[in-house]
Amino acid sequence: MSCYNCKSDVIKEYYCEQKMIYKRLLNKKKCLYKHRRLEEIELIRLSKPRAFWIFFRKKNQTSKESFSLNEFYTYFSNLENYIFTCRNEEFLCENHDFNGSSVNDEFDRPISADEVLKSVKKIKINKAYGMDCLLNKYFIETIDILLPFMCDIFNAVLDSGVFPDSWSEGIVIPLHKKGDTNDVNNYRGITLLSFFSKVFTTVLTF
Repeated sequence: MSCYNCKSDVIKEYYCEQKMIYKRLLNKKKCLYKHRRLEEIELIRLSKPRAFWIFFRKKNQTSKESFSLNEFYTYFSNLENYIFTCRNEEFLCENHDFNGSSVNDEFDRPISADEVLKSVKKIKINKAYGMDCLLNKYFIETIDILLPFMCDIFNAVLDSGVFPDSWSEGIVIPLHKKGDTNDVNNYRGITLLSFFSKVFTTVLTF
C-alpha cells in the first residue's frame, strides 16, 4: 500500500512539473506571436497605410443584423421615463421657514480663484469634449490667463441661481456592456459634458 502511495506521489509531482513547463511554453509562444504580429502591423503601417486601416476596419465590423442609430436614439431617449421622481417638496415646505433670515457665510461667499484652480486641476487633460467642442487641454494649459474670467462667469451663475442650459447638454456615447452587441439593452451611455459644467459642479463640492 505504501509503495502504491509513493508511486502516486511521484506521478502527481511529475504531472505538476510538466503542467508548469507547458504553461511557460504556452505563454512564451503567445508572447512571441504577439510580438511578431505587432512587428507585421507596424511594417504595414509604415509601408502600406491603406492596408493598415483596412485591417482594423475588418476587426471592428459588426454583423449585418446591426441596429440603426434611430434605435440607439429611441432607447436612450426613453431612459428618462425610468428616472425616480423626488417628492420632497412638501416636506421641505412644511419644515423650513422661507421668511427667516438665516444666512450661511460658507454658502453665500463668492467662488474664489483658488477653488476654480483646484477644480481645473482635477480635470483630466486627454478627455473628449462635449457639446461646446472645447478641449480640456486648452483651459488647463491657459488657466493662468483664463482664471479671473472663469471666476466672474461662475459667480454670475451662482448669484443668478440659473444653471445654463448649454452646460446641461451632453453627447451620449453608447458603450457595450455584455451579451449580444445587436441588442440596445446591452449598452450603457457615457455622457460627454461641457468643460464649464464639470469645473463649476466640482467647485460646488468644496
